[in-house]
This record gives sequence, C-alpha cells and structure tokens, in this order.
Amino acid sequence: MAEEFLNRLSEIEDRIDSLGETLKRMVTIMESVTEIRSEVRQARDKILEKMEEQAGATGGEPSTLSQEQIQGIVNDAMQQVEKSVENSLSELEQSVGSSIAGLEEQLLAKIEQPPAQAATPAAPAQQKPEPQKPSPAGTSSLSPDRGMKIAQELETILDSLKMGCIAGDVLEVMEETKSNIQKIVPSDPILVTIDKWAGIVKTYSKRHELKARDVLKIKRDLRDEIDRYHPA
Repeated sequence: MAEEFLNRLSEIEDRIDSLGETLKRMVTIMESVTEIRSEVRQARDKILEKMEEQAGATGGEPSTLSQEQIQGIVNDAMQQVEKSVENSLSELEQSVGSSIAGLEEQLLAKIEQPPAQAATPAAPAQQKPEPQKPSPAGTSSLSPDRGMKIAQELETILDSLKMGCIAGDVLEVMEETKSNIQKIVPSDPILVTIDKWAGIVKTYSKRHELKARDVLKIKRDLRDEIDRYHPA
C-alpha cells in the first residue's frame, strides 16, 4: 500500500513538472507577443512618419490617396496583425487552461481513488501432523537377546536382596553382575545405575545388614530395570 501511494506521488510530481514546462512556454510566448505588439506600433509610427516626410519632399503634389486614407490602410493592416496575434494568444490560453483543468481532474482522481488492497494470500490449510507411534515406554534399545541376558543378571542382584542381607555379600553380587554385563555390552546406562545402588550399599559396613528401607528401594528400582530390558 505504501509503495502504491509513493508511485502516485511520483506520477503527480511528473505531471506538475510537465505543467510547469507548459507555463514557462506560455510565458515566453506572451513575452514574444508583447514584443511583437511593440514592434508593430513602432513600425506603424515609422511608416506614417516616412509618408509625411515624402509628402513634404514632393512639394505637396496631389496623390491618388489622401493622407487620411493611407493612415486608415496602415491602421487596418496593423489592427489585423494585432487581432491575429490576440486570436493566437487566446487559443493558447484556452489550450493551456484545458490542460490545467484536465491535470487537476486527474490529480484529484488519483488522490481520491482508494489504494488497491493487495490480495491477502489464503492461509494454507494446516495439515495435522501424522501421529507418531510412541516407542514403548521404558524399553531398552538393545537387541532382545542382549536385553534378556542383562535382565537375567539383574535378577541375580534382586535375589541377593532379602531381609537381613549382609552389605558385603550384596556388594559382591553387584560387582560380579556389573562385570558380566560389561561382557555383554561395553557401555550401557545400567552400569551407572548399578554403581548408584552400590553407593547405597557402601554406606554400610560390609558385615552389617541393610536396612529394610534401602532394600525395598533398590528392589523397586531393580524390577523397573528388569522390565525395561526384558519386557513381558
């Protein structure tokens, strides 16, 4: 919209410039007409003056035309010239006036004309994203056979966690299980989880029993991990 308005202003400026050039030419013509009128009057005066001088030089010999008749002929000729110039000037004024009036109408029409609103592109229909099939929650990305082997190793730790279990025995099972899992997969998040469980057990002396609270917590986490590596 702003660009279209600027284009209109440019058109108006161009037309005003064109009108200015026309007015300049009109002024030049009017000045020329004024000079022509002045020269015509001067020529008429000189002609009459020469005629009087010639009449005096010939000793006042009778002429076929009287002084008044000759002056009348000269005046008529001058008047015809002036009339012709005035008619041309009048036609020029009318032409310029028509051009100015037409320009005013065009400018007003341009200004009053509402800017054409650019067609707003229709918003593309929003396509619903295809629902992605969720991966089974809490499942491992390992192959089924490896997952099953890891789950079996974890069950060994689960079996060692009984009420009254000794911390040293449980820690030994955990370390052995971790070593066996590393033979299956060199690196896996379950290894970090086992270290976390071992950290809980290491807070006890190797000859002390684990508290029921810690036993239940580790067993709960173990069952979740077993289900993840070997889902039913």
